[in-house]
Amino acid sequence: MLLLERFKAGFRRHRHNAYWVESVPLNFDSDTSRCTLLLLLNGPPAAGKTSLAQRWIADRRLALNLDLDQLWPLLGQWQADLDATGRTARRLALAMARTQLAIGQDVIVPQYLGRPEFIDELADLGGPAFRHVVLLPPFAVVAARFHDRAEHPVAAAGRARFDDPDGLRQLYDRVLELAAARPEARVIELVGDEPLAVVHQRLELTLAGYPTESGQSG
Repeated sequence: MLLLERFKAGFRRHRHNAYWVESVPLNFDSDTSRCTLLLLLNGPPAAGKTSLAQRWIADRRLALNLDLDQLWPLLGQWQADLDATGRTARRLALAMARTQLAIGQDVIVPQYLGRPEFIDELADLGGPAFRHVVLLPPFAVVAARFHDRAEHPVAAAGRARFDDPDGLRQLYDRVLELAAARPEARVIELVGDEPLAVVHQRLELTLAGYPTESGQSG
């Protein structure tokens, strides 16, 4: 917890970097579908990104839930070289997102990203439409979910690579470190295993408060 508290203190001191989003009123109601968005929903494995992304697109007609984990099994012999598979899936995701944005439709990318390269590519593609939100449950919640999650083939491959507390902890801490270094990132810290409806409201509030090119929120 010391690392988490240190990063939270850093977020509060350096307001030009990532923002830490605290709890929000449950009656919040916002329409963030007025402009096309490319939303990166980052966070550690088993943070709840997939469920939240599916809930987010439910309110946006023809919005694309661009889950890279769903692309991996579509590639032949994808398990032979996971690094190469990941690179190919990211190239495909960029092409799909580009097509979707060109016709004025929203895109959400629910993906753990601990390195900046793909984030930079998404930011370049989205321009002013890009949003970067980090979903951060407590580590204990992430660890419990990680080992109990449904047996998706990509999740199983990830569990084989990081099936120990230290490995998962490193991924968790890497998200914290990266978010602290990203001026555009907004961190939603969860206090526990919060209901999906509550987390969705917090995401909408975060997006509504995201500064635009003019410097205004919205």
